[in-house]
Amino acid sequence: MADRAIGMDPMAVSEQSRVISGHTATLTELADEVARTGEASRWPGVFGLFPGNLILTKGSIFLAENAASDVRLAAEAAHELIGRLGVNVSEQIAASSAGDGYADGQMSKRQADELYERVMRDPHALDDMSPEQVAQWWSTLSKTQQDAFVSEQHWVAGNTNGIPFDRRAQANQLNAEEMLLSGTPLSDAQREYLEQVAGLHVNADGEVVRDAPTKNLISFDPAADRIIEMIGELGPETTNIVEYVPGTASTMNDFYTEGTQGMGNALVDGANPPGSTVVFVYKDSPFPGWDATTGVYHSSSASSAGGPYHDFNTALAMENTDGASVTSIEHSYGSSVGGYAETQGTHFDNRIVLGGIGMTDDWTPDPDTNYYSYTGPDDIIRLAREKGSEETNTGYEMTPTAENGFIELDTGYDDIPSPTFIWDVPGYVEDAADQHRRVGGVDDNQVVVGGIIEILNG
Repeated sequence: MADRAIGMDPMAVSEQSRVISGHTATLTELADEVARTGEASRWPGVFGLFPGNLILTKGSIFLAENAASDVRLAAEAAHELIGRLGVNVSEQIAASSAGDGYADGQMSKRQADELYERVMRDPHALDDMSPEQVAQWWSTLSKTQQDAFVSEQHWVAGNTNGIPFDRRAQANQLNAEEMLLSGTPLSDAQREYLEQVAGLHVNADGEVVRDAPTKNLISFDPAADRIIEMIGELGPETTNIVEYVPGTASTMNDFYTEGTQGMGNALVDGANPPGSTVVFVYKDSPFPGWDATTGVYHSSSASSAGGPYHDFNTALAMENTDGASVTSIEHSYGSSVGGYAETQGTHFDNRIVLGGIGMTDDWTPDPDTNYYSYTGPDDIIRLAREKGSEETNTGYEMTPTAENGFIELDTGYDDIPSPTFIWDVPGYVEDAADQHRRVGGVDDNQVVVGGIIEILNG
């Protein structure tokens, strides 16, 4: 009996049992209604146990009584089915436990192979798995299976947390190559960027020339607005892992034009000793824009990017086997992303917020994290902080300030004179916006960049 259960997915069967149980309750309610009133509204068919579109009318007592009896029989059959499923689930777990250690949370080789076959047919089979579950599955596969998966399902392999970063980078080289050679319309900046990722270019004669890749992407899915670039190398010499989260309305094109990676490049170049810092420039989901109804003003935006950030940090922890210090640097809206990840259980050794808007009201500081904040004296973000309400789900109440556990550091920016006349206001606003932009980059930002390097170097 147990052998026949092998191959069933216990979680899937348990979920199906729950669904059937819910429908069984519906059947029982319908039987009671039919028996009591002799009529029923138009009901949908329920998982093949009861026909759809039944209509009963008053006065048809004989029909009603027989219909009620039939419905109760269907309900009893459903209960019996649930019982059989429960037995099979128990036998499946017991059999797997006896043979392959499933009871300890380990995926058996048989289960891993079955999932592998499903994934090769349907890549979405991994969608609902946690990074830990994916890692467990991956480690159970043979080298041949892993290689085939990267080759044939590279769009999935390059974007799934739990698959090792080196294999994700390899898969994303294939993704970039596919885009370059498929005839997909590309801008000049995008083509140049993808050539560096794929390690190839097309010469004047139309020949494909292979080069060494000069960029590593740990995530790359333009259709889903996902990209994570790794600057530097993660290995035994790494003492600092930095994640840089850009601000509002960051786009894929910001990566193609190198507008987002300036801070990361500066930190890798300034590492002491050289090669000790690796930076992940993060945008593994769409970032909100300025739309009044769904944009960055709405604090629910924190979860849309913060959830994936937490998942990525879960995967990153698996790569950080030598225990390098992890620092999250977040510009503007990015501060809500880092804060949300913390509410989900992510731990950072340091968080450095640059012109941050703040965090949602359920955030609290981690006593084991060092918090730093750089905000220009007239940064325009200061006008936006703490504006909003719970009723409209707008605003970020927990500001990156001393009262919330942040050490506020000097940016070195000069104060902007307050406008004297009405015609001075546009210039003041532009200067205030400029302070907000420059704190997240490297241009004219030596004090901030130098201060961050000092924090990383201890």
